[in-house]
Amino acid sequence: MSATPRDALDLVLLAGKARNRDEVFFTLVNRTVAAFRYDRASVWSLGRRPKPLAVSGGEPVAPRSAFAAE
Repeated sequence: MSATPRDALDLVLLAGKARNRDEVFFTLVNRTVAAFRYDRASVWSLGRRPKPLAVSGGEPVAPRSAFAAE
């Protein structure tokens, strides 16, 4: 499946409705998969120290894992 100009417009309109910068990032990384196939997407801040701002998808966490929230 290839993206169409309409797909791009829909994504821009959806991102434009975001209430804050984080919502824009998460909209971009989670909604672009419908138009552009990928396994994982991310948005980074590229300053002196690059840092991730948003990552698509999620990894399953075992309920008894040290990473699970109580």
